[in-house]
Amino acid sequence: VPTNQTLTYEQEGQYMMLIIDLLHPNYDYECSVGAVTVVGSGPLSESLTIRTLPDIPVEAPQNIEIAAVDSNTLELRWNPPPPDSQNGDIQHYLINATAAESGETAQLVSTVNTVRISNLHPYYTYSVILSAVTIGPGPYSSPVTATTLEDVPSGTPQNFEAVAVSSSSIRLTWAEPRPEEQNGVIQAYYITITELETSSTTNFEAEGTDILLIVNSLHPFYIYNCTIAAFTVGIGPAAYKSIQTLPDSPSDIPQNISVEVISATSALLTWEPPPPEHRNGIIDQYIIRVSGLDNNEDFELRSNLTSTIVVDLHPFSQYKFTIAAQTSTQITGPFSSSVVIQMPEAAPGAPVQNVTVIVESPTTVVISWYPPCVLEWNGILTSYTVVYELVTSVDLQDVPETVPSTISIPTPENSLANSQDPRIASLPLKKEMVHLDDLEESFTYRFIIFAENNAGRSIESIIFQDLPDAAPSGSPSEVIITVLSSTSLLVAWQPPDKFEQNGIITGYQIQVLLYQNETSEMYNVSGRTLSLKLEGLPIYSIIGSRISAHTAVGTGPYSTVITARTFEDVPSAPEIIQQVG
Repeated sequence: VPTNQTLTYEQEGQYMMLIIDLLHPNYDYECSVGAVTVVGSGPLSESLTIRTLPDIPVEAPQNIEIAAVDSNTLELRWNPPPPDSQNGDIQHYLINATAAESGETAQLVSTVNTVRISNLHPYYTYSVILSAVTIGPGPYSSPVTATTLEDVPSGTPQNFEAVAVSSSSIRLTWAEPRPEEQNGVIQAYYITITELETSSTTNFEAEGTDILLIVNSLHPFYIYNCTIAAFTVGIGPAAYKSIQTLPDSPSDIPQNISVEVISATSALLTWEPPPPEHRNGIIDQYIIRVSGLDNNEDFELRSNLTSTIVVDLHPFSQYKFTIAAQTSTQITGPFSSSVVIQMPEAAPGAPVQNVTVIVESPTTVVISWYPPCVLEWNGILTSYTVVYELVTSVDLQDVPETVPSTISIPTPENSLANSQDPRIASLPLKKEMVHLDDLEESFTYRFIIFAENNAGRSIESIIFQDLPDAAPSGSPSEVIITVLSSTSLLVAWQPPDKFEQNGIITGYQIQVLLYQNETSEMYNVSGRTLSLKLEGLPIYSIIGSRISAHTAVGTGPYSTVITARTFEDVPSAPEIIQQVG
């Protein structure tokens, strides 16, 4: 008997059995029985050793010590319950480890007094209780606590977002990993920004309490791959986002600009986009500035292609072209250096100015004019061409079939104030003039004047001029004499050639020559009369006639004399001149 205690029980003589309770479990008891009479007690029987049955321990294990081995393991040490409280042989120990953060419990059985609890969660605080087991578990010990060591995070930062703030900066936001994935105290966040275009990477470190990072000095309109990982005692897995910075205006000029003349008023402009790394976005359009170097002409064109035909340029002018690219930001990048082109000449674009005709005589005029407007020369003036032609009808539509006369007049060196070159000409312009002689009097003339350069002639300037009447310069034509009788005849004629009439024929003068008596007679008829009957003429006499036409200005020359003889007739009675005795 461990306690060496002796217990005495009495039982009435008729009972041969005794139940003894309140004994200690799993103790050895020596039992002896002695009979008792009224006289006294007899000797005790030989002792019989009996062990009480085991029971569950009544106390928990003692001197429990717990310590973290690593991020997943705790080591637990203890002593058994006091011997007198074990109530049997300790078969094993039950161990419960409960995580304060999750409430999860790990259970294990150990037959020894030292055990490692593994597969625990990193950086969790565990409350551990033990119970000794005999025929059953005894009471659990008071809890002891320990925290597993930190480990690298097993999860990524949450809600990782990347937003483009501008063309050169992005904003990164995030939340810490889920608590069960942190595995320690977040000391920092490691962030990498990789430029997809160049594969260059920049690393950033944010404090463990940060949830925001602004990244600056990025390239416009580039795609960046962003990663973020939490750091405790090591770096955990990374979250990933891809973001493209906002576009910006191009930072370089269009390349390989060339210009080619298509015509005197148009040019083909071609170019290539800025280098890819300087486009800073999708090129939305190009701005083309066109500046006239000698005509103060400035305008802009827009094109979404890499070529354009520039029209409505001024011939024989110098132009410079500069080009800039523009992205969707509507902010224009830098303009290129100027490309200069000289446009070729074109025919003058305007007629000569202020054409006047001064009539000096019925056959002579002076035509004067001023050159076209300088801006319309379209080249260097080389000459003027004057075309003049007759117009025969009042409505100026019936042009004679004769070939028009043409005069080409070289431009005098002093035809302008100081130059024939419109690029350096100064005002005022000098008047040009030409004399035209040997024209037809009393006709309407159409005068056509062109200015000319090496490329062609200008629009025509037309002016009509009526020349004054003059005495006819030609005589009537087709004069004939028809003998009617011995004393009469008919003189007929046609007007002078129309180019010799020199005005409206107002009348005709007919001179009749009587050769028989050497006399002449004069007759006048109207301009509409083309014949004259003469009577009372000598019989069988030679008669001559010539005719002249006259206008309001004077009389023209006579026609050639035409003669005819009147017919014969019966003789008249002889005249007695003298009677002879």
